[in-house]
Amino acid sequence: MDLASLQHGIIISCQAIPGNPFYNTGTMPLMARAAEAGGAVGIRANGPEDITAIKRGTGLPVIGIYKTEPSPDHVYITPTFEHARAIAAAGCDIIALDATLRPRPDGAEMPALIARIRGELGLPVMADISTFEEGVRAAEAGCEIVATTLAGYTAYSSATLGPDFALLAKLAAALDVPIIAEGRFWSPEDVNQGFAAGAFAVVIGKAATNPMAITRHFVENLLPLAPSNEQLAVTESVNPDSVDIDTKSIPEILAIMNRNDRQAPLAVGQVLPEIARAVEIIVHALQHGGRLFYIGAGTSGRLAIADAAECPPTFGVAPELVQALIAGGQDAVFQAREGCEDKERMGVVELKRRKFSARDVLVGISASGRAPYVVGALRYAQSLHAPTVAVINNPRGRMAEFADVLIAPIVGPEVIMGSTRLKAGTAAKTVLNMLSTASLIKLGRVSGNMMSNMRITCDKLRDRALNMVMLSAGLERDAAQALLDETHYDVAAALQRAKMP
Repeated sequence: MDLASLQHGIIISCQAIPGNPFYNTGTMPLMARAAEAGGAVGIRANGPEDITAIKRGTGLPVIGIYKTEPSPDHVYITPTFEHARAIAAAGCDIIALDATLRPRPDGAEMPALIARIRGELGLPVMADISTFEEGVRAAEAGCEIVATTLAGYTAYSSATLGPDFALLAKLAAALDVPIIAEGRFWSPEDVNQGFAAGAFAVVIGKAATNPMAITRHFVENLLPLAPSNEQLAVTESVNPDSVDIDTKSIPEILAIMNRNDRQAPLAVGQVLPEIARAVEIIVHALQHGGRLFYIGAGTSGRLAIADAAECPPTFGVAPELVQALIAGGQDAVFQAREGCEDKERMGVVELKRRKFSARDVLVGISASGRAPYVVGALRYAQSLHAPTVAVINNPRGRMAEFADVLIAPIVGPEVIMGSTRLKAGTAAKTVLNMLSTASLIKLGRVSGNMMSNMRITCDKLRDRALNMVMLSAGLERDAAQALLDETHYDVAAALQRAKMP
């Protein structure tokens, strides 16, 4: 079959389990016909009987599976070649099989099974995987499609509350085969975010209990497909929510912006596992004499400078511990100098000037993921075997190639096309907040939730220090003031002294 017919479309999983009123062969073809009427481009179905009935009743391609007794310990989605042959004979167009690391009941190896299906049955194979490594392994074994179906459903994969957009984005950036997104898609917003992360198509499962109405709802709310040029960032595409914002009243403009801004924290929430891995890397480096470097251009660089500048007063660390570089230098902080980000070698020059080494960590920030200034710096850091992190909003950006950890909160197109100071910037600032704050908490620079190592530089901070000692040590104002005077306003020392008998 021509896989292009599935691209940027909704596939409906027409399945029911025992105990569900729909659990009979006669219902599944009706579900499939309703899904087709609602705009679906394909059907995922289980077992020879349902597949045969669905193929007889619709013109849609069918992704066939054959489920056996469910078990968390072994493969049960199309586990053997005989199961694959049965659904092929029933008329499916694509064979989906469990491509996780779990053993197959007949002991067959997944690469051999894929080769046999392609050779003897002549059908494309869709690999249902749960981790990035499994996706790479399946693509190398020759499958035509990789799907995130089992993310969070194996004992060793990370479960997310919603779709695993981070896994989806990482697979889309790394593999040449189509990536189908499946698992916990419940809203048009989920689907749009899936396509923004690089999905070829999206499978809707449990959310399609009323297939025609719900499928139509998903189809009608899809964002326009971005241009095929892979260099075009998600944030450079058109946001249908704001195409006529110039005709709106002030309250309407603000409502549109507020509605879009909500996507930033939701997107960051989907990449918390990647942020956690980056924090672990940063903590290890700082514990062993390394430094944390941010590097960005334009808005990304200014956000990096803001975060780095706050670390010394907040946590009492040396200014050299967390540093930020921006394309164009200090002048670019106060006035946009857009052309500076195109100079790839300048990022390297700046790192060399600061004697960046393998002990340090480099975090590159770019909404598009392709700023040459940042790409060059990441490439140089990797050549030194220094750990690298990329914070981007376009998972297909070049920076992903040079990052040990890819943090890609997908916020979708901006309210003003390309203005990444908006929700892309909000998401990036949130990520930087987490990287620096969590790292320095783990390094002991916070007591409870108090800034016990902050630098006292003004009356406001002296008052804050006094309140912290009073609250943390349970002291009256005069006693707390006496402790601070004795320790020359060293809050951590004052708190330690308060604990002494």
